[in-house]
Amino acid sequence: MKIFLDNIIFSLQHAGGISCVWANLIKQLLPMTAAELRFIEHENAISNIERYKLDLARRGHLYAMKNLNLSRFLSVRIDNYNSPFIFHSSYFRLCDNPNAVNITTVHDLIHEKGFYKGLRRDINMYMKRRAIINSDHIICVSRNTRDDLLHFYPDVNPKKVTVVHNGVSEIDYFPNYDCKISQLIPYAPRSFVLFIGKREKYKNFDIAVDGVAQCDMNLVVVGPELNKKEQKLIAKKQCRCMQIGYLPVEQLNMLYNTAYALAYPSSYEGFGLPVIEAQKAGCPVIAASCSSIPEIYGNFTPLLMKEPSTEEFVKKVHMLQDSDLRNKVIEQGLRNANRFSWRKTAIETMKVYRKALKNHSVK
Repeated sequence: MKIFLDNIIFSLQHAGGISCVWANLIKQLLPMTAAELRFIEHENAISNIERYKLDLARRGHLYAMKNLNLSRFLSVRIDNYNSPFIFHSSYFRLCDNPNAVNITTVHDLIHEKGFYKGLRRDINMYMKRRAIINSDHIICVSRNTRDDLLHFYPDVNPKKVTVVHNGVSEIDYFPNYDCKISQLIPYAPRSFVLFIGKREKYKNFDIAVDGVAQCDMNLVVVGPELNKKEQKLIAKKQCRCMQIGYLPVEQLNMLYNTAYALAYPSSYEGFGLPVIEAQKAGCPVIAASCSSIPEIYGNFTPLLMKEPSTEEFVKKVHMLQDSDLRNKVIEQGLRNANRFSWRKTAIETMKVYRKALKNHSVK
């Protein structure tokens, strides 16, 4: 199916270049539209692990940003487009061409909810508010994010805010019962709990450490290096823990397939991508019933914690010892993950583009 638009310009500068979400979305959009696509990105973006997934050469680039720290605060100036075109930024930028139809994606309202303090919070909220108020249309990755946005920005017209869920790759994540996990970690299958991503306070990493230690299991952490505070916590709780940095999706799928469970005790998530990645790979997910998680987790919820606490976490770990329950959790997780795909995300995104273009032409 081809969706005919004239021009789409993406400004890619999220998470040091291009994140997993944007890589998968654009990969689906490339063959779907007959539009002329152009990309603005930081000149070092090619070194990003997700950037390698995209072949953008055949579509060309508008330009590369040389000073991301400065340019991210400025509107993008594009003079050579004299008819309406889509401008979709990955980090709250706007295009000042009057023909630009500005689209902003909001992943979460974590700064507005006070989980961060100081200059980082102030900069993010300034950029976000400016983009939200001045965009032609806003995409939110979950209903929970949309509700939060309309709460913190009550002047925004709800009609210009659309929910488009993230997807999950069935190519990257799938059940594989022949994983040679010994090539990656020294732990046996089902002897470790998996923790993925950054470990800011609201992620409740301490609950995972304490809970895994109490259950006499191992903890495998994928993400940034452990800081001194985390190392002290792990030592204090006598938790057997291994941190293995960032991994390509092939190895991450191996961990999902062989883990006892994914620990996801976060107090706030705009979407919670690891939840459906794990489910797609047949890995049980122990998560807190907070923010967007109930929306994406599915209807079979024996492993959802009423609140993020060590007591609740340990209880859920013990529940998985029941093989019948574990098998049902895996089966229902696989079924739930099928609700999400990057192709569906791309199709819904294109609908937003067409709607925004139509409304722009009426002005």
